[in-house]
Amino acid sequence: MLALWRFGMRHRVVPFLIVGALSTLCNLFMLFMLTHFAGLWYIYSELCAFCISYGVTFTLHRVWTFRGSSKSKMSQIMLHLPFQILTLAADESMLYVLVEYAGLWYPLGQFITSSLLAGISFFATRYIFAAKTSPVT
Repeated sequence: MLALWRFGMRHRVVPFLIVGALSTLCNLFMLFMLTHFAGLWYIYSELCAFCISYGVTFTLHRVWTFRGSSKSKMSQIMLHLPFQILTLAADESMLYVLVEYAGLWYPLGQFITSSLLAGISFFATRYIFAAKTSPVT
């Protein structure tokens, strides 16, 4: 088990999953609050939730998951934001299909779409924040 933990930390999988979980919780919380209490349509709520959780995701990936990057913050944003916008488009489309056609509750649909897009996001984010650092221990 310890070897698996070390592998996950060395390849930044564990910090990525922790940041992803925090970002997902932030996103789901905002999605629910804006839809249920503010009365926004769930698609609009997801757009707002994305903007908030994006700040959490970018900041935590930069300072913790892929810390020590040799790239400037601006160059990372210029790569990360367009990728995240494409991910958002896929997320919104999948969410709409799961809610409107599969009849799922919108938070469950959002959790499913986030989970499906996480793998693609890991490899793209790892590339964007590529660092010349030693592994995290």
